[in-house]
Amino acid sequence: MTGIASASFATSEPPPPPPTPQPLYWRFLRLHHVRPNGWQRALLVEGVIAVAVTLVLADVASAWTLVVLPGASALIVKAHDVVAGMLPGARPREPLSPAELSDYLPFVIVVGVLLLLRLVVHGSAEGTLVALGYGVNVFLAWLVYRYAMRRGVSRGGGIRVAAVAFFLGWLIGLFYAMRQVRLVRENASA
Repeated sequence: MTGIASASFATSEPPPPPPTPQPLYWRFLRLHHVRPNGWQRALLVEGVIAVAVTLVLADVASAWTLVVLPGASALIVKAHDVVAGMLPGARPREPLSPAELSDYLPFVIVVGVLLLLRLVVHGSAEGTLVALGYGVNVFLAWLVYRYAMRRGVSRGGGIRVAAVAFFLGWLIGLFYAMRQVRLVRENASA
């Protein structure tokens, strides 16, 4: 019997999913032995920043608390990682991916926006709001770009997505990025 009944179909396994990127907190601090999970990272970053902002707004601490408190928290976590590595029987976990410029880019952007606010719009409330609006727009466009890049969109496609997000708004850019991701997945499955 020939035809469909005797045809052998080659079963091809779907391609393995792309490796999930390790959290920025692990890569930024280059943690080898201590790996805080999601809620711990949120507490150590956003929680500490929220405490620092609250202390500064209540005039209990100076503005330097916004920099010193998160830095001290990161320093303590890194010290715990080093001490955990010195303990007998300590086994390192899977190695971290090599450090990339994009690991430190959020911090460079924040410093750049603060410098821009300080240097360009000294003393003008209207200018400060305009510069802050552009800074937030650039940051949101960068987040949309990162979303697209982490889901397999090409670098050129990611730049187009970021340009759309910057010029037309982050929500439209996010919809465009989701469309690009869908196209990439459809092309990969075809």
